[in-house]
Amino acid sequence: MERISVKDRVYEEVLAHILNGDYPANTILNEKDLIEKYSASKTTVREVLVQLCSQGILKNIPRYGYQLEMIHPTQIRELVEFRKTIELAALEAAYPHRGENEYKQLIALNVKIHWTLNNQFHQLLCSFSNNSFYKKALADAMIFSIRASNQYYCNVWNQKRKTDARNHVNLIDSLMTGDLEKAKNILRDDIEEYMHEIIF
Repeated sequence: MERISVKDRVYEEVLAHILNGDYPANTILNEKDLIEKYSASKTTVREVLVQLCSQGILKNIPRYGYQLEMIHPTQIRELVEFRKTIELAALEAAYPHRGENEYKQLIALNVKIHWTLNNQFHQLLCSFSNNSFYKKALADAMIFSIRASNQYYCNVWNQKRKTDARNHVNLIDSLMTGDLEKAKNILRDDIEEYMHEIIF
């Protein structure tokens, strides 16, 4: 079993805290605190912070620290348009390869709806395209989606968002009956609902 590097461990832990909403938008992270919190060297922590800056998650403020970037409604609209482009293209690519095993995997993720499983559902559906570029693009977009949900939705996704469970069921049914256009329309609506519930 391959051991994860210290840098990768710290990166994953910092990112997990960000995605869990432990650090609200505009929070300032500084190297000293992170060194103590994650028991890592200054070099490791700095490399992690630089990586998060390169991903647009943090912004370096010289002599002050690293600020968690605020996400604006315009960016959420852009994200939704991007996700529709990627996910609909991936769905078309995956359609000829659909089968019982793929349906079973999607159904298993739809048993109980909350943000993590919703995220996994969309990424699993995308993965059936067998296109690594689609998968990578959507994975990055989902990180942004989670941050936006935490910022605007106050971590109440589990209590309020119920409609996607029905959307996912209908999407699977449409694929199983061979209606690609209906499946695409359902997927498009599901992605757009994310935006409406956050910023409208």
